[in-house]
Amino acid sequence: MLRWISENVFAMKRSAEGEASQAHAGAGAADESVQQPAEPAPRASGVLRIKEQFRVKIAPGKPADAADAGAGAEADYGDDDAEAGDAKRQRGDDGGARGKGRHNKNRGMNKPKERKQMTPRDEVRLCPSVAQNIECPFGEKCKHSHDVAAYLAVKGEDLGERCPIYDLLGKCRFGLRCRFAKAHTDMDTFVQLVRSDNLHDEAEFVKNLHMRDVARGAKLKGVNKEKSTEFLKWWATESTRAMKEHEAAGQRNRAVREAKLAAAHAAAKSSEAAGDAAIEGAAIDDAAIDGGANDEAIKDDEAVSENGAAESRDPEHGAKLERIEAGAEGTQIPLRPTEKKVLNLRGKTYLAPLTTVGNLPFRRVCKGFGVDVTCSEMAIAKHLLEGGAQEWALMRRHESETLFGVQIAASHPETFTRCVEVLSEKGIEADFIDLNMGCPVDALTTRGSGSGLLERRTKVRGMLLGAVHVSKIPITVKMRMGLNNHRLVAHRLMPMMRDCGVSAITLHGRTKDQRYTKLADWDYTIRCAKAVVSRHTGGTGSIASSPAFFGNGDILSPQEYWGHIEAGRQALQRANEVDIDADVIAGAVGGEADALREEKALIDDGIDDDGSGESLFAGCMIGRGALIKPWLFSEIQTGKLYDISASERLEMLKKFTNHGLEHWGSDTLGVNTTRRFLCEWLSFLHRYVPVDLIEVLPQRMNERPQQFVGRNDLETLMASDNVKDWIKISEMLLGPAPESFVFLPKHKSNSYEPEG
Repeated sequence: MLRWISENVFAMKRSAEGEASQAHAGAGAADESVQQPAEPAPRASGVLRIKEQFRVKIAPGKPADAADAGAGAEADYGDDDAEAGDAKRQRGDDGGARGKGRHNKNRGMNKPKERKQMTPRDEVRLCPSVAQNIECPFGEKCKHSHDVAAYLAVKGEDLGERCPIYDLLGKCRFGLRCRFAKAHTDMDTFVQLVRSDNLHDEAEFVKNLHMRDVARGAKLKGVNKEKSTEFLKWWATESTRAMKEHEAAGQRNRAVREAKLAAAHAAAKSSEAAGDAAIEGAAIDDAAIDGGANDEAIKDDEAVSENGAAESRDPEHGAKLERIEAGAEGTQIPLRPTEKKVLNLRGKTYLAPLTTVGNLPFRRVCKGFGVDVTCSEMAIAKHLLEGGAQEWALMRRHESETLFGVQIAASHPETFTRCVEVLSEKGIEADFIDLNMGCPVDALTTRGSGSGLLERRTKVRGMLLGAVHVSKIPITVKMRMGLNNHRLVAHRLMPMMRDCGVSAITLHGRTKDQRYTKLADWDYTIRCAKAVVSRHTGGTGSIASSPAFFGNGDILSPQEYWGHIEAGRQALQRANEVDIDADVIAGAVGGEADALREEKALIDDGIDDDGSGESLFAGCMIGRGALIKPWLFSEIQTGKLYDISASERLEMLKKFTNHGLEHWGSDTLGVNTTRRFLCEWLSFLHRYVPVDLIEVLPQRMNERPQQFVGRNDLETLMASDNVKDWIKISEMLLGPAPESFVFLPKHKSNSYEPEG
């Protein structure tokens, strides 16, 4: 973890390429902390090596950073907040109380973290009507203050001469409460100025504002629920049938298991050596069956949920299934008079849905750097159906977001289907609706949402079939590989999702238990991409006619991005050029044999390569990489690394604060809300190491930089991981922070108290 270089380090004489040496008081003592130049060392695992002239030696007696511990050190910044939200808000999702014994797992990164921090408001709360210099409709019964003099006495000085809201709309709805009030207020009469020649409505720039009216409706009673009611009635029968078939499949597998064990014990009597080998093999099968990972059990489960349905239902039920499933594929039987939107994501850069940090102002910054596809923060379906204003506010879309989706977390087909129907019926301006199957936070997964859906195949099938059935908007999915490394299930879910009619699938190459530790598994990601397309799994064999597939995980440079795209292209070519000999499969054991057998089936049944140089990946989704360096999208477009100076990053943060004031408001509450979200972003942005300081390019996600100083004081400040310095940066943009302002990072590892 980067350490904040305290003021004595600012006194050092720093010599950098292209910059003059900077001398300060006490430079003689500081010179002792600067190492002499040396030959560049090769890249070490987990360590980002800094050029000699920028490194900082650890003072005697102080512990070395993990990066200086040598090869094998691996950064773990605690990034659960990049894909998860407020635990208290999530705990309101579908489902009951936690299961017994859950307290045993609430340790370390699984420990619930409540961040109870209040955003400071005005000490005197002035009536909004009085602030606009109009008569208050509540008169003396108003719960807010009408004493303008008392309010102005404690308000404090304006933060600037220009109000972002007034500049944008031609008027400011906050009036005297605005922290830039003098820009649009006659301070003698308190009359609010209006630019009648350049007056605009906020809805011209921000879409889905009408969803505020939806939120006010009591549980959205005005929505036509005919299609979801039809589907859920069918699904009640279908899920019951699937459950019975699953139980029958389990009985068959238990019989197979018992037969194998009996055969193994019989073989053991004839030969001790043969018996040991047979028992060992039977034990493997036994463990696999008990753990739910036996191929026969899985195939039976898949057959129950997809192929075996027609044999065990009456004609009327079968007709409904045929109508729903055929329509779900989105091809020949339109579900509505108007066809679904066509979603074309191939070849486009994609900003991941990021709770808290992926807010509208941040997405606007990324749009400025050229990202193509953006997505809302995760919203909880149950709260949307209850009309929660906080949840509906997440649906807002800026006019600059040309391809925009909303991400929903749910745990039941009924909840997700109803929610999608509401969004579709109420005319939300979105290009796709994404189902969250990737959030690893226990507050969500213990209630069956997020990653908790990965092993609930039948439930996921119901959710996707229902959503595709009721929606005019394309449905997509973001998911992880499985709950843990012993039960990777994503490749078996891919064909089912494709057949349900989803338009795109994104796989984060980690399991739920991994969170963000270790590296993302891109080999397994390629395996899943093949499963979407291959005729062996029921696909068309054509990239063009299959759902768009995105990989996700650990991308922080254009080299890594295009490297994964190229790996997908080569994998597609190999699928048509390479064969796997049966003897090779026979010589393999366990999971390796299963993987080779599946690979051979994919090759034999073929994935078409039309010679156009297409990749299995439609693109790669960028999450943490965009938080650390939003200009990554520009780098991807040009294939070049950019050395973004500290002053350029400060200008970028200034744009973010202006976007934030427009979004959250220019009053005291809005300013400090913007300040809080700025600090949330800085908890990632400070990890960026300027290109000119790095010995071996590019910087990688899992590398922890050696301690360093920047080329100037601002660059060193922006590399600080001390929360107090993040607040200091916010004060450079938003004025002094109130004494009551407290920012708590979601993870203590994101900040530390300075020593001495």
